[in-house]
Amino acid sequence: NFISNIDGFAATLEKEPNFTPFGDLLTVFTMDDKQQLKDGGDANVKRVFEIYKSESNDKAFQNYHENMQTFLLWFIDAASYIDIEDDRWDFFLLYEKVVSNGIPNGQSGTSVIGYHFVGYMTVYRYYAYPENTRPRISQVLVLPPFQKKGLGVRLLEAVYSYYKTKKSVIDVTVEDPSDNFTRLRDF
Repeated sequence: NFISNIDGFAATLEKEPNFTPFGDLLTVFTMDDKQQLKDGGDANVKRVFEIYKSESNDKAFQNYHENMQTFLLWFIDAASYIDIEDDRWDFFLLYEKVVSNGIPNGQSGTSVIGYHFVGYMTVYRYYAYPENTRPRISQVLVLPPFQKKGLGVRLLEAVYSYYKTKKSVIDVTVEDPSDNFTRLRDF
């Protein structure tokens, strides 16, 4: 999905305000964030985050995931791509919901809702005899500007909450957890 000309890039950029996250909304939460103002003061800003669960059977999501998973190679040691064609993968996506007043051409009075990709988690549902599953967390990524804010914990809690509602789930495990993930999970 690499765009090699300016016209294609401009056309793709125009579609961005119409983007809606893939999958089903699991949870919405807000966080207070202190931001520095230009005059040197501080302001408390409420940031809204949403977590969605998606499956790989949607072709548009497959294309989106293809772009999204390239971040893994940049930020996770020994990361590798997964076979998204396998329907036993579950995807949990974290977005920041942003509401802006006005639209880029200087027109005002219209609120535009946009979504910033923050991170995601992939979970593979392994079979467990006789008719159960053992979901295993495979990949977790929270982009660097959003790290150290508790968002990884919120994503993990949403995954746990989702699988708690499934009677066929025995437990949730983690595939080769890093030290950072172990701290996130255990503390």
